[in-house]
Amino acid sequence: ASNGRLEAQRAALVSLGDAAVPALVALYDDPSSTLYSFAVATLVEIDEPALVSRLSPEIRKSGAAAVKAVDALEATPADSTGANRLLLEALSSKSEEVSDVALGALRRRLNEQELVDGVLGYVADRDRFTQREVLAYENAIKSAGPKAGDYVADTMTRMLDVAGDPRDLVWIQKVLALHVLRDVGTNGALSLLGRLRRDPGG
Repeated sequence: ASNGRLEAQRAALVSLGDAAVPALVALYDDPSSTLYSFAVATLVEIDEPALVSRLSPEIRKSGAAAVKAVDALEATPADSTGANRLLLEALSSKSEEVSDVALGALRRRLNEQELVDGVLGYVADRDRFTQREVLAYENAIKSAGPKAGDYVADTMTRMLDVAGDPRDLVWIQKVLALHVLRDVGTNGALSLLGRLRRDPGG
């Protein structure tokens, strides 16, 4: 009966549309997991960007707040660009727990090639990284399994085809690719390595 009431209330709020968003955003802070889950599910239906925006500062925290935000992001569709970007940001967390939870969420939402593409695309927008972050990105890519090296080679080859010159790829993309290929690469990556060697930055 309780679930039936919640569903009726959710339908009523969805019919209200944008007018319901501020109250639902505020409800995310409710200590009741039932109520904040209700708020999250309803926001996904009415205004997913508002939910992603609300969760953005939570992802930058550590501990329970960030884990709760990762859990909330999993309620969004798997192809939500905004949600997946926040999960990639959570992967960079100083907290190993948050980083691990984010990787689990990304692996459930994305196929292996999409995960590799997501990580290599995300790092291109930043210019400073801690050693822990670089290791988290490497581990995320390697979590794609035995074919991780092939996925990296495919993605980097596509990026090189577009860029035309290895100097035009972001240094962290090349570092990650080389580290992953060193550990799990196959002979199929040799042509990519030959192209990267033409980078005078070495």
